[in-house]
Amino acid sequence: MVHKIHIPVMGICYTADTPIRVAHLGITSVISLVDDGLLEEYRMAYAERLGLDLGSPQTTRIGRIRSYLDFVADEVDRKFTRLCAERFDGGSDKDLYFLMLPLESRLRVEYDGVFAKTGLARIAAEAALTEKMEPGEIQANIMVGLNHDEAAFDAVRGFAASKVKGALVLSAGVNLAVFEEIAKYKDFYRTSSKAPAKKIILKVSDYRSALVQGRYLAKKGLEVYEYRIESGVNCGGHAFFESKKLLLDVVREFVEKRKELFETTRAMIAKFAQSVDASANATAAQLAENATFSAVGTAAQSAKTFASRTAAPSAVSNAPGTVAGVPVLGIVPPAAPARITAQGGLCTPEDIEKIMSLGIDGVGVGTPFLLVPQATSMDKATRRMLAAATPEDVYISHASPLGIPFVNLRTSTAAELCRKKIEEFFAPENEKSNALELKPGFPCRQHYLCQKVSGFDHPVCRASREYVVWRLAEIDRMEKEELCSISHLPKDTARTDEQYNYSHPPKGTARTDEQYNYSHPPKDTACTDGQNDYSHPPKEDPYSSYCTSITPVGNQMSCHSGGSVATDGIHTIHERYNALRRETLSRECICRFLGNAGREEIREKNPSLHYQPECVAVARGSQPARTREPVTICPNPDIGYFNREYTLFEMMRHLYGTGLRLTPKDKPSAFEIEKQILEVLET
Repeated sequence: MVHKIHIPVMGICYTADTPIRVAHLGITSVISLVDDGLLEEYRMAYAERLGLDLGSPQTTRIGRIRSYLDFVADEVDRKFTRLCAERFDGGSDKDLYFLMLPLESRLRVEYDGVFAKTGLARIAAEAALTEKMEPGEIQANIMVGLNHDEAAFDAVRGFAASKVKGALVLSAGVNLAVFEEIAKYKDFYRTSSKAPAKKIILKVSDYRSALVQGRYLAKKGLEVYEYRIESGVNCGGHAFFESKKLLLDVVREFVEKRKELFETTRAMIAKFAQSVDASANATAAQLAENATFSAVGTAAQSAKTFASRTAAPSAVSNAPGTVAGVPVLGIVPPAAPARITAQGGLCTPEDIEKIMSLGIDGVGVGTPFLLVPQATSMDKATRRMLAAATPEDVYISHASPLGIPFVNLRTSTAAELCRKKIEEFFAPENEKSNALELKPGFPCRQHYLCQKVSGFDHPVCRASREYVVWRLAEIDRMEKEELCSISHLPKDTARTDEQYNYSHPPKGTARTDEQYNYSHPPKDTACTDGQNDYSHPPKEDPYSSYCTSITPVGNQMSCHSGGSVATDGIHTIHERYNALRRETLSRECICRFLGNAGREEIREKNPSLHYQPECVAVARGSQPARTREPVTICPNPDIGYFNREYTLFEMMRHLYGTGLRLTPKDKPSAFEIEKQILEVLET
């Protein structure tokens, strides 16, 4: 690679077309393959913008992923070829290619030397330097844990079928079935004649996970091209902090055990290759035997028998060179250890230099590039919001439907919408807006995060309206049971999904089984068996408990005695269950909202109506104009130390320490911020 800095995957849309923007300049970046529908939108938008005929929209997930990656590969090749044809004049994109490199880079040194030459010597030097240019790599990220309706499998298949000669980044857990799928494609294998056309990168947060996954792949004859170490807590998005190990400690462990990891996996690949060769020899012998049978007139029967005994799995049975289910022959182990890179909060030259000094091969820098329009995909409003963000605007949230802590931006439109949903839920009845968009949960349109959940007979997303309504009723039931257990209240029947309809009878009306009305008995009035005993607190404290209407008798609760002060124990119970309600209502539809900034940018650039049905409907007067969709964006706290938009040139020079510094000198290091986040998560 030309650069030691790459741009890792960010969200769903933010790096969706980053290779098109920066790969011709030598910078490697990563596309997310989660939302294949969004990738198709990008492909059609570029077709409109560039005046290209890319055919009809694809109708399958595999087709959408393959077609988009093919387009990206073609566009990068086109832009790189055009770049190489430019002259060195000090201000062209070709000059920018070299000016962004660190000063000690071999190519940068040669570039500086070109301008000391004249005449034919200058022309020869330029030609020689041009020959050494190479584009940044196109990489694609798969969240292997998200395999609803075989989404992860289809992502592997789409990538394998594409013309991209890059790397597949596997993240978000371990899924051995995905490894099995990868093993079906010959482009992932190294043979005696060539290196893998498509490489494998494992994104990990600890050494043990890397060892387990690396060994499993090696047993299949597959090598890991790179171990991409990511801070479990300081990378933005999901925070995986189970190991509680800091980035520097994990990197040191990798560097110390690098040789051991290489030798272990290399030996396993060699062993696998030997077994494949032995199988090939056995197959050749069997074929020779079949030829003998054929000479005496039994060829048809013997071939049928042999085929039934040695049939390979259907996915690879037709692959050239397939033997015993392996799609390629002549597998060899790698000659050198895998690359090691690190990422997560590394946004100053000091941090990058410190971690590079441990002996790794490169770093990933994500969050700062969100403020570089030349590098990332985002609408103008979201970019302005990021520029105005402070470190305090980044917080650990419950926004992810996966139930994993989520590093979120407090000022995002999606986070703001969830806060409004919470305020609406806890507001007094006469102050509710009853707006449709403020109902609990979100319509589940894409189903990427659907999982098996107890209480449902089908996969469901924990941010969906279906689940949130059910969960709120379940929380009510659990709270009622706990209150009854300490106060001898008659148990109420839990509301069902159909009963949880948020109807609103007049204040003071008792709740019936058919209604979920959050009725409000007068203050200091004892609740009866039929009443909803959750009175509402004043508006100025929308997150308080409902305990103001519950009355004590001594140290016991009674539904038949008056009073106005709740016991501390009951208050604590209400606070605990209200916290669960707030957590449930805080979940964002991230599989949609993480792509909305890209959709908004596409629409800002005025593409054709042919792939925006809602625009056609507006034109015909059959529906109102489209409203802006909520945007989820999840940078790390570093976003608070950058305060405007930057050019790609500015950002690269800042990161390498060769240009103007873009962050305050007193900014905490990535490693200090990581410790702070870990302390918050542990508490």
